[in-house]
Order: sequence, then C-alpha cells, then structure tokens
Amino acid sequence: MIETSFCFLAGVGHRTERRWWQQGVNTWADFLCARSIPRIGSIRKAYYDEELRRALEHLEHEDARYFANKSHASDQWRLYEWLRSRAVYLDIDTNSFGQITVVGRYGHGGFTSLVDGDFLSRQ
Repeated sequence: MIETSFCFLAGVGHRTERRWWQQGVNTWADFLCARSIPRIGSIRKAYYDEELRRALEHLEHEDARYFANKSHASDQWRLYEWLRSRAVYLDIDTNSFGQITVVGRYGHGGFTSLVDGDFLSRQ
C-alpha cells in the first residue's frame, strides 16, 4: 500500500493521486519509469522523482518515522500493511474521574489486559 501512495509529496492531494492511478501510474516505480506525467512540468517531475527515490531509501531502511512525518495524520492508515507485523494497539479506559482502570495491549499475536487493582497499580 505504501508504494501506491503519493499524498506525502508536496502539493499532491487525493484528487491528483486518483488521477495518476487512472492514468496507470499506480506505484512509485510507475512514476519513476514514466518520462512524463500529464499536467506535471519537467521540473516538478524531476523534484517528485527525487522525493520518491528518497522515500524508497527510507522504505528500504524501514524508517516508519519518515513516512509518519511526511504524511498527513488522516493518511497514516496507509502505513498499516507495511507495519502490521510490528504494530501494537493500545487501549486505555478510564473511569468518570479520569483515573485509568484498564490498559489493553494487542500485538504480536497476543492480548494483554492490565486491570486496576489486579495487574495495574497507581503510582
């Protein structure tokens, strides 16, 4: 999924990304191999090429922080498939006084629940 996302590029939004997909530019490799992209000048194309090469380097080094920082918060779900094996989900429940009552953690094939007074203690 991450290599089909272009919205992390400056000036590229969902509409532009969809237009590229409709034009057959579905991946970063497609973009890099294309000599030109409709409605993008040669200077902008060269800039995006460099940004995509940089993104490929960060992907190769599994630098999730790079993509999290480059992506809008509403688009960070696109990182999920790439990071799934390393992801941990955290859920914290509180009572009406804002005190933590339960902490749940799911990841790496297991679930851990810490309940106030049982496995969770207040400091």
